[in-house]
Amino acid sequence: MTQRSKTVTAATPAIAKTDYPAQKFLPSKNGVPKTFFLLDIVGLSAPKIALPSLLLLLCHYRQIPFWDLFFSIAFPLYVSLANRFRFDNNAREIALWKEGGEVGPKILGWFSGISEKKWFAKYMVFAASLGVLLPLLLQVTAPLPIAGAAAPHLYMLLFQIMMEKMANSPKFHSMLWLTIPLGYSAYRMACLKTWTTMAWQMVSSTNGHGSGAFLTWEMAHFLLALGNTIFWTYNLFVMLLLRVVPQCLDEHKFPDANVSWKYELVPTVASSGTTIVKN
Repeated sequence: MTQRSKTVTAATPAIAKTDYPAQKFLPSKNGVPKTFFLLDIVGLSAPKIALPSLLLLLCHYRQIPFWDLFFSIAFPLYVSLANRFRFDNNAREIALWKEGGEVGPKILGWFSGISEKKWFAKYMVFAASLGVLLPLLLQVTAPLPIAGAAAPHLYMLLFQIMMEKMANSPKFHSMLWLTIPLGYSAYRMACLKTWTTMAWQMVSSTNGHGSGAFLTWEMAHFLLALGNTIFWTYNLFVMLLLRVVPQCLDEHKFPDANVSWKYELVPTVASSGTTIVKN
Protein backbone atom coordinates (compact mmCIF):
# COMPACT_ATOMS: atom_id res chain seq x y z
CA MET A 1 0.00 0.00 0.00
CA THR A 2 1.32 3.45 -0.80
CA GLN A 3 -0.05 6.91 -0.45
CA ARG A 4 -0.69 9.14 -3.44
CA SER A 5 1.34 12.23 -2.68
CA LYS A 6 3.03 11.02 0.46
CA THR A 7 6.56 9.66 0.43
CA VAL A 8 5.68 6.03 1.04
CA THR A 9 6.89 3.91 -1.86
CA ALA A 10 7.18 0.45 -0.33
CA ALA A 11 4.81 -2.41 -1.03
CA THR A 12 2.01 -2.51 1.47
CA PRO A 13 -1.43 -4.08 2.00
CA ALA A 14 -3.40 -1.48 0.01
CA ILE A 15 -2.40 1.81 -1.55
CA ALA A 16 -4.42 4.77 -0.33
CA LYS A 17 -5.77 7.26 -2.81
CA THR A 18 -4.73 10.74 -1.69
CA ASP A 19 -3.57 13.77 -3.64
CA TYR A 20 -1.97 13.40 -7.05
CA PRO A 21 1.66 14.36 -7.76
CA ALA A 22 1.54 16.65 -10.78
CA GLN A 23 4.93 15.59 -12.14
CA LYS A 24 3.72 12.14 -13.18
CA PHE A 25 1.01 13.52 -15.46
CA LEU A 26 1.02 15.27 -18.80
CA PRO A 27 -0.44 18.82 -18.97
CA SER A 28 -3.99 18.89 -17.70
CA LYS A 29 -7.14 19.40 -19.71
CA ASN A 30 -9.99 21.25 -18.00
CA GLY A 31 -8.19 20.85 -14.68
CA VAL A 32 -7.85 17.04 -14.94
CA PRO A 33 -4.28 15.73 -15.23
CA LYS A 34 -3.57 13.53 -18.23
CA THR A 35 -1.15 10.65 -18.66
CA PHE A 36 -0.13 8.61 -21.70
CA PHE A 37 -2.92 8.26 -24.26
CA LEU A 38 -3.63 4.52 -24.05
CA LEU A 39 -3.60 4.53 -20.26
CA ASP A 40 -5.58 7.76 -20.04
CA ILE A 41 -8.45 6.13 -21.94
CA VAL A 42 -9.14 3.89 -18.93
CA GLY A 43 -8.02 6.37 -16.23
CA LEU A 44 -4.63 4.81 -15.43
CA SER A 45 -1.27 6.49 -14.88
CA ALA A 46 2.11 5.20 -16.07
CA PRO A 47 4.13 3.10 -13.58
CA LYS A 48 7.75 3.77 -12.74
CA ILE A 49 10.16 1.58 -14.67
CA ALA A 50 11.37 -0.41 -11.64
CA LEU A 51 8.23 -2.51 -11.14
CA PRO A 52 7.73 -3.59 -14.79
CA SER A 53 11.45 -4.40 -14.94
CA LEU A 54 11.27 -6.65 -11.87
CA LEU A 55 8.21 -8.41 -13.25
CA LEU A 56 9.90 -9.05 -16.60
CA LEU A 57 13.01 -10.40 -14.86
CA LEU A 58 10.90 -12.77 -12.77
CA CYS A 59 9.06 -14.01 -15.86
CA HIS A 60 12.37 -14.55 -17.68
CA TYR A 61 14.39 -16.27 -14.96
CA ARG A 62 11.64 -18.03 -12.96
CA GLN A 63 8.77 -20.29 -13.96
CA ILE A 64 5.52 -18.46 -13.27
CA PRO A 65 2.38 -20.65 -13.61
CA PHE A 66 0.19 -19.93 -16.62
CA TRP A 67 -2.90 -19.06 -14.58
CA ASP A 68 -0.90 -16.58 -12.48
CA LEU A 69 0.22 -14.87 -15.67
CA PHE A 70 -3.32 -14.95 -17.03
CA PHE A 71 -4.89 -13.46 -13.90
CA SER A 72 -2.23 -10.76 -13.62
CA ILE A 73 -3.24 -9.51 -17.09
CA ALA A 74 -6.97 -10.31 -17.20
CA PHE A 75 -7.91 -8.77 -13.85
CA PRO A 76 -6.31 -5.35 -14.57
CA LEU A 77 -8.01 -5.40 -17.96
CA TYR A 78 -11.36 -6.03 -16.26
CA VAL A 79 -11.02 -3.21 -13.69
CA SER A 80 -9.71 -0.81 -16.35
CA LEU A 81 -12.68 -1.47 -18.62
CA ALA A 82 -15.01 -1.23 -15.63
CA ASN A 83 -13.55 2.16 -14.76
CA ARG A 84 -14.09 3.37 -18.32
CA PHE A 85 -17.52 1.92 -19.09
CA ARG A 86 -19.13 1.57 -15.64
CA PHE A 87 -17.65 4.49 -13.68
CA ASP A 88 -17.00 6.88 -16.58
CA ASN A 89 -13.38 7.46 -15.54
CA ASN A 90 -14.55 8.93 -12.23
CA ALA A 91 -16.23 11.83 -14.04
CA ARG A 92 -18.83 12.46 -11.34
CA GLU A 93 -16.30 12.76 -8.51
CA ILE A 94 -14.18 15.07 -10.67
CA ALA A 95 -17.25 17.21 -11.33
CA LEU A 96 -18.02 17.34 -7.61
CA TRP A 97 -14.59 18.52 -6.54
CA LYS A 98 -14.52 21.07 -9.36
CA GLU A 99 -17.90 22.38 -8.23
CA GLY A 100 -16.55 22.69 -4.69
CA GLY A 101 -13.50 24.63 -5.86
CA GLU A 102 -11.08 21.82 -5.01
CA VAL A 103 -7.88 21.32 -7.02
CA GLY A 104 -8.24 17.57 -6.67
CA PRO A 105 -10.04 14.81 -4.76
CA LYS A 106 -9.46 14.75 -1.04
CA ILE A 107 -7.96 11.87 0.92
CA LEU A 108 -10.40 9.00 1.12
CA GLY A 109 -12.45 8.91 4.31
CA TRP A 110 -11.37 5.38 5.20
CA PHE A 111 -7.69 6.29 4.93
CA SER A 112 -7.56 9.75 6.45
CA GLY A 113 -8.14 8.39 9.94
CA ILE A 114 -5.56 5.61 9.62
CA SER A 115 -2.55 7.12 7.86
CA GLU A 116 -1.64 9.36 10.78
CA LYS A 117 -1.42 6.44 13.20
CA LYS A 118 2.07 5.31 14.19
CA TRP A 119 1.10 1.65 14.06
CA PHE A 120 0.07 1.97 10.42
CA ALA A 121 3.51 3.13 9.29
CA LYS A 122 5.03 0.14 11.06
CA TYR A 123 2.39 -2.12 9.50
CA MET A 124 3.35 -0.90 6.04
CA VAL A 125 7.08 -1.37 6.62
CA PHE A 126 6.49 -4.88 7.96
CA ALA A 127 4.34 -5.77 4.93
CA ALA A 128 6.99 -4.48 2.53
CA SER A 129 9.78 -6.37 4.27
CA LEU A 130 7.90 -9.66 4.61
CA GLY A 131 6.18 -9.65 1.22
CA VAL A 132 8.77 -8.08 -1.07
CA LEU A 133 12.23 -7.45 0.36
CA LEU A 134 12.86 -10.89 1.88
CA PRO A 135 11.45 -12.82 -1.13
CA LEU A 136 13.60 -10.65 -3.42
CA LEU A 137 16.60 -11.52 -1.27
CA LEU A 138 15.78 -15.20 -1.78
CA GLN A 139 15.84 -14.70 -5.54
CA VAL A 140 19.50 -13.64 -5.50
CA THR A 141 20.91 -15.68 -2.61
CA ALA A 142 18.90 -18.90 -2.13
CA PRO A 143 19.31 -22.19 -4.02
CA LEU A 144 17.34 -22.26 -7.26
CA PRO A 145 14.53 -24.61 -6.07
CA ILE A 146 13.82 -22.30 -3.12
CA ALA A 147 13.99 -19.15 -5.23
CA GLY A 148 11.68 -20.75 -7.78
CA ALA A 149 9.10 -21.73 -5.17
CA ALA A 150 8.97 -18.17 -3.79
CA ALA A 151 8.77 -16.48 -7.20
CA PRO A 152 5.05 -16.89 -8.14
CA HIS A 153 3.70 -15.17 -5.03
CA LEU A 154 6.33 -12.44 -5.32
CA TYR A 155 5.31 -11.91 -8.94
CA MET A 156 1.62 -11.59 -8.05
CA LEU A 157 2.32 -9.19 -5.18
CA LEU A 158 4.55 -6.98 -7.33
CA PHE A 159 1.88 -6.91 -10.05
CA GLN A 160 -0.69 -5.91 -7.44
CA ILE A 161 1.54 -3.07 -6.26
CA MET A 162 2.10 -1.89 -9.83
CA MET A 163 -1.63 -1.86 -10.54
CA GLU A 164 -2.38 0.00 -7.32
CA LYS A 165 0.10 2.66 -8.39
CA MET A 166 -1.25 2.83 -11.95
CA ALA A 167 -4.79 3.26 -10.63
CA ASN A 168 -3.48 6.00 -8.34
CA SER A 169 -5.11 8.57 -10.60
CA PRO A 170 -7.93 11.12 -10.22
CA LYS A 171 -9.66 9.52 -13.21
CA PHE A 172 -9.88 6.13 -11.50
CA HIS A 173 -12.91 5.64 -9.27
CA SER A 174 -12.03 5.27 -5.59
CA MET A 175 -14.36 2.36 -4.83
CA LEU A 176 -13.26 0.48 -7.93
CA TRP A 177 -9.65 1.09 -6.95
CA LEU A 178 -10.27 -0.88 -3.77
CA THR A 179 -11.12 -3.97 -5.84
CA ILE A 180 -7.45 -4.14 -6.90
CA PRO A 181 -6.02 -5.08 -3.47
CA LEU A 182 -9.14 -7.14 -2.75
CA GLY A 183 -8.97 -9.10 -6.00
CA TYR A 184 -5.25 -9.73 -5.95
CA SER A 185 -5.22 -10.55 -2.25
CA ALA A 186 -7.99 -13.12 -2.70
CA TYR A 187 -6.18 -14.71 -5.65
CA ARG A 188 -2.91 -14.78 -3.73
CA MET A 189 -4.44 -17.03 -1.10
CA ALA A 190 -4.02 -19.93 -3.54
CA CYS A 191 -0.45 -18.84 -4.32
CA LEU A 192 0.35 -18.76 -0.62
CA LYS A 193 -1.10 -22.24 -0.08
CA THR A 194 1.03 -23.65 -2.90
CA TRP A 195 4.14 -21.82 -1.70
CA THR A 196 3.77 -22.97 1.92
CA THR A 197 3.09 -26.56 0.86
CA MET A 198 6.18 -26.66 -1.36
CA ALA A 199 8.31 -25.11 1.39
CA TRP A 200 7.12 -27.69 3.92
CA GLN A 201 7.86 -30.53 1.50
CA MET A 202 11.42 -29.20 1.12
CA VAL A 203 11.84 -29.12 4.90
CA SER A 204 10.50 -32.68 5.23
CA SER A 205 12.84 -33.88 2.50
CA THR A 206 15.84 -32.28 4.20
CA ASN A 207 14.94 -33.76 7.60
CA GLY A 208 14.68 -37.16 5.97
CA HIS A 209 18.33 -36.96 4.98
CA GLY A 210 19.36 -36.34 8.59
CA SER A 211 20.91 -32.90 8.19
CA GLY A 212 20.67 -32.13 11.92
CA ALA A 213 20.84 -28.33 11.54
CA PHE A 214 17.70 -26.35 12.33
CA LEU A 215 18.16 -23.06 10.44
CA THR A 216 18.75 -24.41 6.97
CA TRP A 217 17.77 -22.69 3.72
CA GLU A 218 14.74 -24.95 3.62
CA MET A 219 13.62 -24.03 7.14
CA ALA A 220 14.18 -20.30 6.60
CA HIS A 221 12.18 -20.58 3.37
CA PHE A 222 9.32 -22.37 5.13
CA LEU A 223 9.19 -19.78 7.93
CA LEU A 224 9.05 -16.99 5.35
CA ALA A 225 6.25 -18.71 3.43
CA LEU A 226 4.31 -19.39 6.63
CA GLY A 227 4.78 -15.81 7.81
CA ASN A 228 3.49 -14.46 4.50
CA THR A 229 0.49 -16.79 4.64
CA ILE A 230 -0.48 -15.66 8.14
CA PHE A 231 0.07 -11.96 7.47
CA TRP A 232 -1.67 -11.71 4.09
CA THR A 233 -4.61 -13.79 5.33
CA TYR A 234 -5.05 -11.34 8.20
CA ASN A 235 -4.63 -8.40 5.83
CA LEU A 236 -7.40 -9.64 3.53
CA PHE A 237 -9.97 -10.95 5.99
CA VAL A 238 -9.47 -8.39 8.78
CA MET A 239 -7.71 -5.23 7.59
CA LEU A 240 -9.37 -4.95 4.17
CA LEU A 241 -12.75 -6.64 4.58
CA LEU A 242 -13.54 -5.63 8.17
CA ARG A 243 -11.76 -2.30 8.55
CA VAL A 244 -11.57 -0.70 5.12
CA VAL A 245 -14.54 -1.93 3.08
CA PRO A 246 -17.31 -0.93 5.56
CA GLN A 247 -16.10 2.68 5.50
CA CYS A 248 -16.37 2.74 1.70
CA LEU A 249 -20.10 1.99 1.64
CA ASP A 250 -21.03 5.66 1.66
CA GLU A 251 -22.12 7.18 -1.66
CA HIS A 252 -21.61 10.71 -0.34
CA LYS A 253 -17.89 10.02 0.10
CA PHE A 254 -17.60 7.74 -2.92
CA PRO A 255 -20.08 9.03 -5.54
CA ASP A 256 -21.30 6.58 -8.14
CA ALA A 257 -21.39 7.30 -11.86
CA ASN A 258 -24.65 8.26 -13.57
CA VAL A 259 -25.37 4.77 -14.82
CA SER A 260 -28.33 2.88 -16.20
CA TRP A 261 -28.52 -0.82 -17.00
CA LYS A 262 -29.46 -1.71 -20.55
CA TYR A 263 -31.63 -4.85 -20.51
CA GLU A 264 -30.65 -4.99 -16.81
CA LEU A 265 -27.33 -6.51 -17.93
CA VAL A 266 -25.09 -3.91 -19.56
CA PRO A 267 -24.06 -0.66 -17.78
CA THR A 268 -24.43 2.59 -19.72
CA VAL A 269 -23.05 5.84 -18.31
CA ALA A 270 -23.38 9.48 -19.31
CA SER A 271 -20.34 10.89 -21.09
CA SER A 272 -17.92 13.08 -19.15
CA GLY A 273 -19.24 16.17 -20.83
CA THR A 274 -22.84 15.50 -19.80
CA THR A 275 -22.31 14.27 -16.26
CA ILE A 276 -25.09 15.40 -13.93
CA VAL A 277 -23.96 16.14 -10.40
CA LYS A 278 -26.44 14.90 -7.84
CA ASN A 279 -26.50 16.04 -4.26
